[in-house]
Amino acid sequence: MTTLDKRQHPRVLCKGWVSYPELRGNRRERTFDISRSGVFVLTENPMPRNARPTFLLALDEDQAKYRCRGEVVRHGRQKDKDGMGLRFLDIPDELLSLIDHRSGDTQRLAEHRKAPRHEFRVKVQFASLNDFAVEYTKNLSKGGLFFETGADCIKDQLIPFTLVLPGLNLELQCTGKVVYLSPRPNGNKGVGIQFVDYADEFKPRLEQFFQWCQRHHQV
Repeated sequence: MTTLDKRQHPRVLCKGWVSYPELRGNRRERTFDISRSGVFVLTENPMPRNARPTFLLALDEDQAKYRCRGEVVRHGRQKDKDGMGLRFLDIPDELLSLIDHRSGDTQRLAEHRKAPRHEFRVKVQFASLNDFAVEYTKNLSKGGLFFETGADCIKDQLIPFTLVLPGLNLELQCTGKVVYLSPRPNGNKGVGIQFVDYADEFKPRLEQFFQWCQRHHQV
């Protein structure tokens, strides 16, 4: 759980909902936008300014519900509907990662994405996870990769794998760390992996592959 200050961050227009189990039972209210700083909730009955409710926040594309605590900092209208702005006081780290991913805030994702990402189809063979022995990624950089899978994996898990790079007939072995998980509407997970253990030739060979892709217009 993270405690945030009052700094402003890029806002994301997204459909979601908020409920207040301790105050309003199962009643759900729609969100208008969300950021690392807070969320604007469309409601016919705004709470008083400075109220500090505990609430559950969910995004429509995400099946998880995140328990947060916030402070009412303003009242206003969006799309001709009344609403209130809640500043986050406590927010789960998993929700912060999801907001960062939605907003495309590359500065906040810097710890996971320290290099430009390239989009092309690359085969990934996993040595230790029988449930997804082979996957394909279209999101690869010098620092890591991102792919979608229906298999079980957990954050901070270490996974050995082999990248099968097209065009150069190269297979590069590496161990990666799961640094990001994001549920998908189809029930799969988006998985972000950071490269953590590899041979000396791994990074030069990967750069060689990126150069090959640029020459052949694969990025």
